[in-house]
Amino acid sequence: MTTGDRIRELRIMKGLSQEELGAKIGVKKAAIHKYENNLVVNLKRSTISALADALETTPGYLMGWENERGDKQKSKLRAISRLEESQITPEEDQQIADYIEFLLKKKNER
Repeated sequence: MTTGDRIRELRIMKGLSQEELGAKIGVKKAAIHKYENNLVVNLKRSTISALADALETTPGYLMGWENERGDKQKSKLRAISRLEESQITPEEDQQIADYIEFLLKKKNER
């Protein structure tokens, strides 16, 4: 799956048009079309970051460095839990993961 495929898939999952996604990151619909069709060879870091924020994912997923679609907050919390691994028990780590899943389900119910 290419970066463009991932952008398109997430945009559609979020129910956004190309124009709406473009407005969220400050570009025109044509730019989103180019990103989705891999017509832009080197996306700027700032563009990747803006797309990840707007699509509620990580830059790593968009670029294909991570296989899980993931939620940006989920990735941040998991990174924190690994960083503090010596202070967080496996049970606490699982509680963090369970709480994140709960929040994501609650968000999707809206």
